[in-house]
Amino acid sequence: MLPFVIGLMQASSVKLEDMNEEEVWTFIWIIFTIPIVISLLQLGLLLTVFRYDTPNFLVQNGDDVKLRQLFSHIYHPDVVEERIVKIKEDLKPANSGDMYESVSYYDVCFGPRYRRATALGVGIACFQQTTGTNVQNFYSNQIFKGMAVSSEIITGAIGIINFIAVSICLVLLHYLGRRTLMLWGFFVMSLSLSFSGLFSLI
Repeated sequence: MLPFVIGLMQASSVKLEDMNEEEVWTFIWIIFTIPIVISLLQLGLLLTVFRYDTPNFLVQNGDDVKLRQLFSHIYHPDVVEERIVKIKEDLKPANSGDMYESVSYYDVCFGPRYRRATALGVGIACFQQTTGTNVQNFYSNQIFKGMAVSSEIITGAIGIINFIAVSICLVLLHYLGRRTLMLWGFFVMSLSLSFSGLFSLI
């Protein structure tokens, strides 16, 4: 989400219609260079620092060798085996004779145990896209053209506010949880979109 918001902030802070063709292509190359550099940095970290999959994935696939290698880098050698036993116990389904529970796509979508959570997750994602928040990104110049402040400045400010808000939410997510953030987020988003609609009528 954060890279997406960074891209919106970069795009909204530049007025392409005032550039000639050479300047536009230079700007486009700069915009593409930033995610390329970030991707190469992530690839380098995956190849050097984060060389193992998550412990849950290794346990579920029965790869005890890599799991033991991973834990030997994290924990003291005396507690590695204890940690392996603990994570296996944590992942073992309750009241099940099998070590791990296999869940199909059909179970996730239609099974009585998961279908409600799946419908809720898909519904939240759909409602988030139908709030109209992207309208501000695409048509902010037209929406705020009647204000005293330049519409280009407001467009850039929207991108910066998006970036700041997402950065703060990434930190608050650990302390407040997703539900609280979504409740306040939808409330504030409703207010801001209502004000945007009023300004567009001025």
